[in-house]
Amino acid sequence: MPQNELIARDSILKQRGYASYRHYLRSDEWNSVRQRAFSILGRKCCCCPKKATQIHHSQYTEANLVPKPSAEEIERTMHPICRKCHEKIHFKKGQFRLMPRSRHSLKQKVRNREKATGKKRSIPKGQARLKRQMELQRIENERLLAESYR
Repeated sequence: MPQNELIARDSILKQRGYASYRHYLRSDEWNSVRQRAFSILGRKCCCCPKKATQIHHSQYTEANLVPKPSAEEIERTMHPICRKCHEKIHFKKGQFRLMPRSRHSLKQKVRNREKATGKKRSIPKGQARLKRQMELQRIENERLLAESYR
């Protein structure tokens, strides 16, 4: 995201009465937008299999900084993401980094950071086991359902 876009974002928020972006993120208004984004986009991180706890803006516009942005605006410019992936996108050794605009480039940036650090995000063993059990249960249910139609 270009630096001038961050300046424009801060300008829009100041016009709306917020001292800074940080103040906006702590507001009830942002919490409402955040919950609306989760209800539209879901709670799965767009970069890994974990639960999303944050919303990543790929672009700041007047249309997505209003109290009730449209569903189209949310789908176009906001992405559910977990804290660790969000940090991988934004921070490198404590320095804020500008971010990619699409979900594909978000995933690519996380993969690149994993390669650089040698750390891979994977499903924890308990979750992997549970996921496999659920898949086996689904297959068994389909088999039983198919038998019941015979």
